[in-house]
Amino acid sequence: YNRHMKNTSSYIYVGISTDKKYLGIKIVTTPSEKHSTIHFGPYTSKNTVERAIQGIKEFCQIDCNRSGKKNAPCLNYSLGLCIGMCSGGKATKEYLKIINRIIDLFNGTDVSILEEMEQKMVHASNNFDFETAAKYRDYISAIKTLLNKEKVIEFTEENKNILIIEKLDNSMVKVFLIKGNKVLFKEKYASNDKLFTNIKTSILNYFKYSEFSITTKISKEDIDEAQIIYSYLKSNNCNYVIIPEEWLDSNNESHIEDAISSLFNSNNK
Repeated sequence: YNRHMKNTSSYIYVGISTDKKYLGIKIVTTPSEKHSTIHFGPYTSKNTVERAIQGIKEFCQIDCNRSGKKNAPCLNYSLGLCIGMCSGGKATKEYLKIINRIIDLFNGTDVSILEEMEQKMVHASNNFDFETAAKYRDYISAIKTLLNKEKVIEFTEENKNILIIEKLDNSMVKVFLIKGNKVLFKEKYASNDKLFTNIKTSILNYFKYSEFSITTKISKEDIDEAQIIYSYLKSNNCNYVIIPEEWLDSNNESHIEDAISSLFNSNNK
């Protein structure tokens, strides 16, 4: 049943509200349609997401457990786990700054929170506080997993045309044409005088006239395939090149030939 991707609870998102009245970060199974909420994901491991969010909340001291009367400090404030945004005042402005830093962290534009957590882990280790060091090690590992997943999603949604040439032996190569998270074409070619021409023809046929030419938003059903492709592209065994849309124009096809030649030469090194 889960393999058919019908169980929505197996995929979760991180929802961050930017509404000044309802600032907060939480885990959700269905993205909200509110424009004031930013979502990251989908993610496949609830435990990893929970550990990452708990680590962020604890480190940034925004683990508020307010209940009852508003504008009064919560219990966690007295324990040093909350900056006191529950009581209003200056702490609310500080909370907004922290929320923006968390958004930047997930966007990959500012990873200073992660760097500061790593410093705290090292400091704890140097002071023989191995329990705290191990706790932050786990938090950092979980956060890095989520950030890597965001890179996968972003790369896939760019819907780039990707050419992979894999050398099998001295007489044969294997060619993959990928768009987004879809393998459009794969074929073995003999290393002869027609090799570059055959590859170029396949590129034009599949990238120029592909039904996947329109950029689409990656869904939770696509995330596993996207992860496999992204991991392969980033591995040391993979040589690939991105074919820009403008190269598919008849006046720019020479760029495709140069890219094929460069990629083929890198395989022979």
